[in-house]
Amino acid sequence: MKFLGWQNDPAPLYAAADIAVHASWSEALSNFLIEAQASGLPVVAYDAQGIAECFVPGDTGFVIARDDRDAFCAKLAALAQAPAVERATRSAHAHTYTRETFDHDRQVARYLEVLAGTIQLVATDEHR
Repeated sequence: MKFLGWQNDPAPLYAAADIAVHASWSEALSNFLIEAQASGLPVVAYDAQGIAECFVPGDTGFVIARDDRDAFCAKLAALAQAPAVERATRSAHAHTYTRETFDHDRQVARYLEVLAGTIQLVATDEHR
């Protein structure tokens, strides 16, 4: 394993990888996992707040209990040894999921909806 430091363009690294591994016990919403799936990588991640929101557990990735190192290693091994058809299917699902779920325009529209709802609540409260 090499730590390459900051990369302006991580796309070649994602292309060279087979699995996105997230072994942290603390995370909110992992851009790494979203970017990796957009590149077609399945995910293996320890359970941390917000992690399961980044992928489809059991399909585009797997959430492993924090203290279960054996299960984490077993899932990595299973994915690494999975048949090509299974890997291709997971890759396609991961790519599609991230493109649809984390699409920039969709995210902006959702933020605007939340903001509009908040403004409406504040306005309603002010008139009571």
